[in-house]
Parts: sequence; C-alpha cells; structure tokens
Amino acid sequence: LFVSTDGQIQLERAYSDGNPAELGILRFPLKDTLLEQCLSDGEPLHIPDIQEVSLLSSSYRFLQILSDHQRRDTIFLPVTAQSPIPGVLVFATRQAHAYQHEHLQLLRNLATVITLSFNRTLKLAEHARLAAIGQFVTNIAHEIRTPLATVSMALDYFENTELPGTAKKRLHLAEQEMSRINRLLADMLLYARPLTLDVQRTDICPLLKKAIASLELLAEEQQVPINLNCPDNADLRADTDRLLQIFLNLLRNAIEAADRDSSVNIQVTSDDADKVLQVEIHNQGRPVSPPDLERLFEPFFTTKANGTGLGLAIVRRLVQAHGGNIAVTSDKDYGTVFTVRIPRML
Repeated sequence: LFVSTDGQIQLERAYSDGNPAELGILRFPLKDTLLEQCLSDGEPLHIPDIQEVSLLSSSYRFLQILSDHQRRDTIFLPVTAQSPIPGVLVFATRQAHAYQHEHLQLLRNLATVITLSFNRTLKLAEHARLAAIGQFVTNIAHEIRTPLATVSMALDYFENTELPGTAKKRLHLAEQEMSRINRLLADMLLYARPLTLDVQRTDICPLLKKAIASLELLAEEQQVPINLNCPDNADLRADTDRLLQIFLNLLRNAIEAADRDSSVNIQVTSDDADKVLQVEIHNQGRPVSPPDLERLFEPFFTTKANGTGLGLAIVRRLVQAHGGNIAVTSDKDYGTVFTVRIPRML
C-alpha cells in the first residue's frame, strides 16, 4: 500500500499463497486509520485479531477487506525511512494470533533492507523515464510553444471583436482547447514527476457531455454520432480537469478510429460492491492488432502518422493517479473498447 500525493492510500499489488491476488481497486483516505498510526510511529503494528478490530471503526476499511478475505492476523510494516514514497507492507494469515514476537522482530530488522531496495528500484525507474522523455521534450518544446503563442494572440484579438453567437461559441471552445494544449505540454515536460490532483466532488456525466461538445466538429466531419448512456447518480471525487483530459483523449481516438457512419458509444456504470465508476468507450472501427494492443500504453509508441505516442501513456498515468485502472480489448467483430475504472471516493 502506498500513500498518494493527495493523502489517499491505495493498493499497489497483492499476493496470496505466493500467487498474484485480485482485491479490486482499493483507494481510501489515510486519516484516522491504523495504517496512518503505523506510518506515524514508524514501527510495525501487530493486529492479532483482524475480525474483532475491524468492527471498531468505519475508517478501518482495509481491515474489513482483509476480514472479508478470511484473514485473521496481520502485521503492518511501514516503509518510510529513506523512501521517497511512504507505504506499508502488509502480512496477513488465516489464523488469529498466529504471529509471535519473533516474527515482529524479524520484520523490524528487514524493514530497512526492504526500504533501501525499494528506493533504489524507484531511482532506476525514474532515471529510465527521464532519459526517454528528456531529449524528446527538449527538441520539441520550443517548436510547439512558439506557434501556440501566435495562435493564442490571434484568439485574444478575436475575443475583442464583434462576432455572431455561433462564432463566439466556437471561439470560446477554441480558447478552451488552447488552454488544454498548453497544459498537455506542461504534462509532457513534467512527465517524470509526480502528478498533483485537485480533487473535488463532481458528476462524471456533465464532464463526458463537455468532452463530446468539444469534439462535436470532429465527429460531424467523420460522420460518427456519439451516444452517451449515463446513470443519474454518477458522482465521484476526482480532479475534473484531469478526468476531462482522459476522456477527451480516449474519445478523440475513438472518433478517428471509427468507421464512417458507425457510432461511438459511451457507457457509464456503477459497481456498488467495489464503489467504482466504470466508463466504456466503444468504437466499431478496424481492430487493433494483438502486437500493437500490447504496446498501446507505452510512451512514444503510436500507430498514427503524426502522433507523439504520449497520449495514452499520459491517460494511463492520470487514471492510475486516481487509484483506477484502464484496459483495452479489440476484435474484428465488436470493435475496440477502452474501459476506465475509477474509485468513487465518496
């Protein structure tokens, strides 16, 4: 479990009996939890009876999840000293009162070794990302920003000009897109750094409608209608600008990939059991080949002649920053579906 930049704690990976385990999307507030106590004290925390302690507070969500998976005894091992990202390693067994003093002492001795190893792994990954993106961004930043500044000045000029209502609306949309392009460039320049989220409660349906409106002209040019099916209660806590960036990218890709006179369908559903919102964006265009499908989220990999290969890589980072995940399927009979799952955090 790792602590994100907005004070939430999320599950990175889980194993059961030596094999990867799927616990769903886990992301919840750190405040008033035993995980917070463990990180604050910097010492292993032993909970000999998970089932009993999990009932003491509604904040103990992770203990409740462990209890639901028939775990009865657990040790929380903090990963804090010399680590750039605070986190907790969790060990749990199916038998209550199974861990003894010797287990605690062993894990306490291992904590420093684990933290140092984790720190070195992060540094290696960071250097690899910086090396990949640094040269690319350095070469194109000036070329992109110079024409953007020229276009921005032209839009400012028209802002002070009398325009018909429709043209005024188009100008406003163009200004919004210009602002978003500038932010995307900033994201590219800061790709290797942690993302900062401005989290607030929002309804995902108006957000998707805004994305559709922004791409209305492209959809009309491609003769691809967009259908949105969104439930009444689709609230979540998220960064609205980042979510809009996610869906604009995915929706633009879907429109461009769809066959002419086919449609792009957006389906929003709520998984009450996992407290997750799921958004599926489906186009009926030519399927993505299996080799390309495996690489779609890799930085700088693109199937477009003029693509940078960063769009889907950034989308994945933004989704993961919200504690969610993104997946894609593609075949010749059904088309291509991108599925985004984000915890509601209400």
